[in-house]
Amino acid sequence: MKIDLSTTTSAALLATMGWASSNAIAGIYIEGAIGFPSSSAAPLFDDDDGSDPDFEVDFDSKDAFYGAVGIDGGLLRSELELSFRDTEMDNFQISGGGPTSGSGSFETISLMSNLYLDIPVGSISVWAGGGIGVVQFDGDVQSVGTLDASNFEDAAYGVAWQLRAGVTLDLTRNLSLNAGYRYWRAEEIDFKNVSLNETELHSVDIGLRLTF
Repeated sequence: MKIDLSTTTSAALLATMGWASSNAIAGIYIEGAIGFPSSSAAPLFDDDDGSDPDFEVDFDSKDAFYGAVGIDGGLLRSELELSFRDTEMDNFQISGGGPTSGSGSFETISLMSNLYLDIPVGSISVWAGGGIGVVQFDGDVQSVGTLDASNFEDAAYGVAWQLRAGVTLDLTRNLSLNAGYRYWRAEEIDFKNVSLNETELHSVDIGLRLTF
């Protein structure tokens, strides 16, 4: 499924601006963060035409970087978030069988529209929320069993969503430190003659937010 990122971005920005215009105390912020993700066990590569076996493989996400721009209305925050992850693949298994050969990696870029609830608790704020958006999987895959690089030569797109919770500590009037947990999931991604079933990620994130 191919998704127009520019159309999605425009719609999300309009929604954010509409929410901000109804909130007189809203402030704009930018945020940057790094993530420490866990490995995702056994996502399934499903051969669409049935000529090759299905394969399972571990995703080892080594790097995760996040950037966001948003509106802080005090109790509610609304933002657009762009993320980048570099993921290695290992431990290839034939589905229902034994080990098989394979090598490759994915760069994953996602654009999410998020909404959070902030609750002040003493000198910190506790927050929770989530979002939905689009994700691009761009593979550098040499082989997965009997599948070769031609099956993954084009980037593939799909739908992603996430749930998050964490705490914020104000360092100055405009600068704050954030730490939180992230559950992120991408729905099925369709490559050439092969589909990557649902993938999920658990991550601990640490970042800084600058409010204007």
